Amino acid sequence: MKTTFDINRFMNLLKYEIFTESKGFARGAIGLTVGLAFYFMANLYFERGLLMETPLAFNYFYGNLAGVALFVGFALMMVAGCSIFKNLLSKQNRITFLSLPASNLEKYISRFIWVNVGYAIMFVIAVIFADLLLALFSLMLGLGVHGSVTVTLFAELFESKTVLYSRILNPGYFSVMVFTIMLFMQSSWTLLGTLFRKNAWLWTLCIQVFLGTSWAMAISGSDSFLSQLWLSFHSTLGHDLFFWTHIILGLAASALMYWGSYRIFCRMQVINNKWLNV
Repeated sequence: MKTTFDINRFMNLLKYEIFTESKGFARGAIGLTVGLAFYFMANLYFERGLLMETPLAFNYFYGNLAGVALFVGFALMMVAGCSIFKNLLSKQNRITFLSLPASNLEKYISRFIWVNVGYAIMFVIAVIFADLLLALFSLMLGLGVHGSVTVTLFAELFESKTVLYSRILNPGYFSVMVFTIMLFMQSSWTLLGTLFRKNAWLWTLCIQVFLGTSWAMAISGSDSFLSQLWLSFHSTLGHDLFFWTHIILGLAASALMYWGSYRIFCRMQVINNKWLNV
């Protein structure tokens, strides 16, 4: 099999992924919709008295629900990154996928696109349908429809006025910073999801909590070595250069983790009963 990228083979591989994963996708979308709808409707039911007395409270109500939905979406995308090769859990599944007539690069990219784009679409579908069920439930309670979780969620995602960049960063810098952070996190999820064969999301969560806590403890306090070093670099480089140095390092680390994930995939064996994919 050629190791180059062939667009026709790649499109056939994407069709294969959609065909084999469609049932799991549908079950996931239904389950997520039911979970979100239940949470939305339960909150509406228990807060209906306050909402009827103060109609303006609907703005805060839908804002809170949008925040919960955003957190669920973040958790879902973490699981998506860690599930890049969940189709290789059993020996038969590994034989089927690894023997497909496509190069390693095509297989890797197709799985990457499917889990990330597919899970994102699943989240959007679930939020929209849960929002519609919430509106129907609100009408049944006689409250009417005073907002939308979906509209509020996307409005918050693309809101132009942010306290952080209005006080610290300009809008362009803030967008670059958010993109770099999300890319760094997604690449780490992909790397660990490729490394661990089973329960990748759990191992990833534990490792990230441990590393995040350790880093926070290491830089906490003005007397810590890392804190002094960080302030020293900031004063030496200046605000702009210090910011772009962090961005470049973050992008480089993300590229390195994606490359590491691909290299691990290329070394995967058909027979593997270990908890690692190497």
